[in-house]
Amino acid sequence: RYTLRSFTTDPFRRSFGHSYEASWELGGNLGYLLDRFVWTPGTVEGSIPGLGVLGGGGANSTIYRQYVRFAMDMRRYVPLTGRSLVALQGVLGAAHPVGQSDVVPFDRRFYSGGASSVRAWRLRELGPGSATFASEADSLVGEGTNILGGDIKLEASIELRTTLIRSLLDADWILALFVDAGNVWLGPRNPGGPQGRFRIDEFPGEIGVGSGFGLRLAWEFLIVRLDAAYKVHDPRRQGEFLPDGLSEPVLQFGIGHTF
Repeated sequence: RYTLRSFTTDPFRRSFGHSYEASWELGGNLGYLLDRFVWTPGTVEGSIPGLGVLGGGGANSTIYRQYVRFAMDMRRYVPLTGRSLVALQGVLGAAHPVGQSDVVPFDRRFYSGGASSVRAWRLRELGPGSATFASEADSLVGEGTNILGGDIKLEASIELRTTLIRSLLDADWILALFVDAGNVWLGPRNPGGPQGRFRIDEFPGEIGVGSGFGLRLAWEFLIVRLDAAYKVHDPRRQGEFLPDGLSEPVLQFGIGHTF
């Protein structure tokens, strides 16, 4: 895995400057190469699934989840006054299976929704695309066709932070107004079916949009936040503005700034 970073901001207060990070990784290859090329003595040959003789790869070989993955996270903080600033974030991610695998490993996929993502959806609730499921079980079918999460991720957020009160209970009380947008999609090799697959002509209408407000209590050593977010555009309910109304906000609690 290779990661490039550029920071000019305070990683705790995040009140000025920028934070850029890009990473690239190639995974699942070491085990595959050992399985395929390691020499196993004849007395043990065939007794360990996935471990063959030189030039192996027979019927007992384990299928290794080989993949390539790229992710980029860009953040910028623009002071407006001594008490206000605008925070901006953009996230781009893509993962693709290679070799024998047709899915990216579960823990290397992308997810959307939650306290540090598109806040109008709960953790990992948004996506893939505009896919809908009849029940919770429908999103967790066999290991090879698990469509929970996605192979492609696009997100963007803007947040206005204004300090309302200073040094009350030794903390700064900060009001935040925000808009989040984004989603995840399945890639071209994912066997999960046509629902949720990324298509150039359809993905703009499948971007979930949420907006809301929040409060941050910022001490010298800790920032606690509480956000109330509303769905403005839900990809699963096309054509509906504020589909859940204003009476059912999604509450998100977190430690530290969202980004």
